[in-house]
Amino acid sequence: MKKVPQSVRHSASLERLDLSCNRIVDLDEAGLDRIPRLRSLKVQNNRLERLPGRFLDLDVLRFLNISNNKFDVLPNVVCEMKEPRWIWTLSFIHFPPSTTAWSAVKFGASGHRWQSGIGVSPKLCRARSLSELDCRRNNITDLSVICRLPRLETLRADHNIVHTPGFVPWSKFQVS
Repeated sequence: MKKVPQSVRHSASLERLDLSCNRIVDLDEAGLDRIPRLRSLKVQNNRLERLPGRFLDLDVLRFLNISNNKFDVLPNVVCEMKEPRWIWTLSFIHFPPSTTAWSAVKFGASGHRWQSGIGVSPKLCRARSLSELDCRRNNITDLSVICRLPRLETLRADHNIVHTPGFVPWSKFQVS
């Protein structure tokens, strides 16, 4: 499928939508913002390079999976959304400046494209409400920046190449 069927936008009772593993290039005409009860959206394994600004109107969205698309930067609209609570993404390299207003509580970036020798992005620390971080399988060498996340409770960072965790109050986290 290259486009979201027009009929989807008219489903007033739809709560979970899985558009994974297609060839969707954009969601501009999908009208997903017209689905009043949409709580979970999976659009992983597509060809998306950006998300439409109307994603800000997805008031009840709690889960968003945008992994394995063509994002170079975490889309600004994701950082500006008021209610996403669990965001899963694999396919971007950088965090945008708007991460300061980010309301994500859980963030998954396992199997990411972070390169060897680079730590967790300092911009991620702007996500003040983040309580769970999954950054497994990334070749990360430095996790020290995560100590600035005031609400982080769970950190999953196995299968990285962390040599020295730096000054991280490990007793604060449930580490797996």
